[in-house]
Amino acid sequence: MTGVQTCALPISESLLWLTLGKGPFLLHGAVTFLANSKITSIQTLDLLRDEQNNMRLAVVLASRKRFPKESKIVKVALIDKSPSVRRAAVQWVAEENLKDLRPQVEAILDSKSMTTDLFLATLAALEMLDGKDPKDFDKTPAGKYVLPLVKDEKRSPAVRAQALRLVDRKSVV
Repeated sequence: MTGVQTCALPISESLLWLTLGKGPFLLHGAVTFLANSKITSIQTLDLLRDEQNNMRLAVVLASRKRFPKESKIVKVALIDKSPSVRRAAVQWVAEENLKDLRPQVEAILDSKSMTTDLFLATLAALEMLDGKDPKDFDKTPAGKYVLPLVKDEKRSPAVRAQALRLVDRKSVV
């Protein structure tokens, strides 16, 4: 709660409880509250320092609605410690076609606390930023995207291991 106390934006206690709770309905309430508020992009950056993952996730999702092309906010979210916040940022970059942030998206492959969901979202985002249709990504076996990462000796062992987990043994043979 210390992030809320030091934040320059007065936040209602109900928003705090919404973000501390678990579940998509509470998160949606927080996102809606923030998206409809008079929050500025500078105040948004301040909120991204909050200790609560759900608060930061709500801020990222609301910021995308309010400031879809604001690269300062999404840059901060792309380096967040929470995989769910980084995943929301990756999706934001891809769907808003923020091509200048491609290097930051690619850097996520080497980030700590990687999840399978974040890994796949990052690969999909890179494909979208390169002009590929997202429907094609869903239809293509994961091995097509991850096998080159497994074979790339310049990639970190963590990236190669994550990619290897997604390779279907039947498709390699």
